[in-house]
Amino acid sequence: MKTNHKLLSTTTTLIYLLLTVYCSHILYAIDYISIANGNLNNIAIWSPVGTPGNNDNIIVNHTIDLTSDAQINDIIINGGSVNVGSYSISVSGQISGVAASNFITTSLSKLEIAGNSGAFSFPSGISKLQKLTINRSSGAISDHSLDMDDNVPADSVVLVLTSGILRLSATSKLFLNSHGVKKYIPCSSSSYVEGVVSRNIKKDAGMHYFPVGDGGTLRLMSLEVTTGGVNEENTNECRFYKAIPINYNYIDFAKLPGGITDKYYWTSNRVNGANTRRRLYYEYSDFGALNSAQRIADLLLANNSGVPASNWTTQTTPVNVNDVSKYVEFVNSNASNDNYWTFGSQSAGSPLPIVEIVNLNGKNEDGIVSVEWDTPQEYAKVQFTVESGLNPSNMGFAGNPEITEIKKGLTHYVYRDLGEKFPANFYYRVKITRNAETNDEDYSKTIAVRVESEFKEIKVSEPYPNPSKNTPLQFTALIPEEGTVSLIVYNNLGQVVKEWLMEGTPGLLKFELPVDELEKGTYFYSVKYKLQSNNGKFIKLKNQVIGNEIGIADSTK
Repeated sequence: MKTNHKLLSTTTTLIYLLLTVYCSHILYAIDYISIANGNLNNIAIWSPVGTPGNNDNIIVNHTIDLTSDAQINDIIINGGSVNVGSYSISVSGQISGVAASNFITTSLSKLEIAGNSGAFSFPSGISKLQKLTINRSSGAISDHSLDMDDNVPADSVVLVLTSGILRLSATSKLFLNSHGVKKYIPCSSSSYVEGVVSRNIKKDAGMHYFPVGDGGTLRLMSLEVTTGGVNEENTNECRFYKAIPINYNYIDFAKLPGGITDKYYWTSNRVNGANTRRRLYYEYSDFGALNSAQRIADLLLANNSGVPASNWTTQTTPVNVNDVSKYVEFVNSNASNDNYWTFGSQSAGSPLPIVEIVNLNGKNEDGIVSVEWDTPQEYAKVQFTVESGLNPSNMGFAGNPEITEIKKGLTHYVYRDLGEKFPANFYYRVKITRNAETNDEDYSKTIAVRVESEFKEIKVSEPYPNPSKNTPLQFTALIPEEGTVSLIVYNNLGQVVKEWLMEGTPGLLKFELPVDELEKGTYFYSVKYKLQSNNGKFIKLKNQVIGNEIGIADSTK
């Protein structure tokens, strides 16, 4: 039998190439470039030959259709399009390229945003989806609305929030306007929707939840409809803001003696349909000044129209406070059309933390730093202290401010730092203690005040203790600018006992002089800096001779 060596060689080479491509695919990500129109799984339309997988990137120049579910890393569309159709695609990278908008989904498409890449940016071609899964810690961003209510799947799950935040622009909305969408969408403080969520509320179907949050804080709102027609859409929109509520300085204290919270608020817009029964959720830490009994007795739902300078008020509809599940709700439907909602208190004895620091600034005049600020409405339990330091990440108590003026609804505070200064940036912040018993505290922003050199001479404190037995003498020197500092110690015969040199930098210099080796008697010292000299004397009370030299221990700050 004659062997065809040429055929065998060709077959071996082909197998080798296929194995090479296969192994490379396992070990490395491959950049697949489209060379023809076709479906994603057609190996003939890609260079190199193969099927793109989860770790691979595709560079699209043609029309690519999905005919099955797919997993891709980066999708770069320079021409042509990618049509997801009725399939599911998981993207662990980004969708980019000059024609990124040609990544097209429909109301039957499913998209998972996975992987560890940066925040996913929705191209404009993704406007409709059947299901969206956010499973990326960096989340996703969309500057256009997302419609997910045209073809709700049988299991009613259209949004899965596993990890990461879905951020919508100010003009965008997430549309979940179908009675078929699950009433409760699992979410957490690390995965929620930051933006407007629109939902249809089905009559007599219980509470429908809005998975909204902001700034790392999740605070749910839920609505229920019990009146009107069974098939009415009852469309409502909601967004949560972790910010001081609008019109914060305008409160109807006759109805809200304890004011409103300063931490956050919701917007709630009834687009159409029946009145709703409203429920807002909280955490215990939101009202650190209140205990459980106070929360149950005094929390209310407060509302505002949004008209400038309009008062926050509350409805006559009774409320129920569930301090285990942590929410406040109307006991029945409420007719208010106000768009802004938050928590209020019906008791002046249960004040919500109403503290806002405005106009915070600092200035240096003749070496005295003044820190000033204003506050609007506040309560008796609130206390202010000032913290300072040379490092903004390491500040401590500096002192208490004084009230200098109350004018136009603002209380003006001033703290004056009379401590000795040297050329440096001094940092200050205001510590706000809402209730010392519950450690309900907060801080203002940090400000920096620059102190320039206003002295040219070294300033040296008297040594302490003086006289001394064996305790080292403590010295403090204020250095105006860089230069060599020397400390010379003489005995009563004028003989130099010890000399110590140090390169001084602007600021406070602390050092100590051990005296346990000195004999009993009177000694003189001289601290010299450039052409200046600061002289003094100290007394050693007890003779404890151990050697014939002394040392200087550097404890500079």
